Amino acid sequence: MSSKKYTPLANRCAFFIKGADARPFLQGLITNDIEKVTDKEAIFAAFLTPQGKFLYDLFVSLAPVGFLLECEAANRDDFIKKLKLYKLRSDVSFELADDLKVFALWGAEALSGVATGNGIYQDPRHTRSGYRAVVSNVTALEAAEFQPADFEDYDQHRIELGLPDGTRDLIQGQAILLENNFDVLNAIDWD
Repeated sequence: MSSKKYTPLANRCAFFIKGADARPFLQGLITNDIEKVTDKEAIFAAFLTPQGKFLYDLFVSLAPVGFLLECEAANRDDFIKKLKLYKLRSDVSFELADDLKVFALWGAEALSGVATGNGIYQDPRHTRSGYRAVVSNVTALEAAEFQPADFEDYDQHRIELGLPDGTRDLIQGQAILLENNFDVLNAIDWD
């Protein structure tokens, strides 16, 4: 059996941020540098309270229409509402991506050689974390010989690597990023 696995992450979802000001808008709100996002590379970041406490974790990747943000499904609407507070006169809009599903691609064989782009990107948190896929169906994953794996198996893999999963692991409005290794997980750009 192949050690290339995919696991649907039903607790995660995606939405788009579009518009001429999308890049500077995000740059001023998240903990990572939006300039690191390319058509083949994504970033992991956090959105904080004004006091610097954790609110939401997110992955940001480039999309044909702007940026694709992956976040917790249970908090997506609240997150978008919070982002709209900062919109002011910025030329940005938000569009739900309910047709897209989030998958973790992992396993020993999934650590290299995966074609990135088109919604598939390397998980930037850890060298052994594998890849993320935000796609409409699993056809491409199965064509690349990925085998389905249970969420519990992926969760064990994630925990062994010390990767947090949003509010499942962090207390919203109270957790401090440095106490939860977000600096080690490439979620903070100090420059």
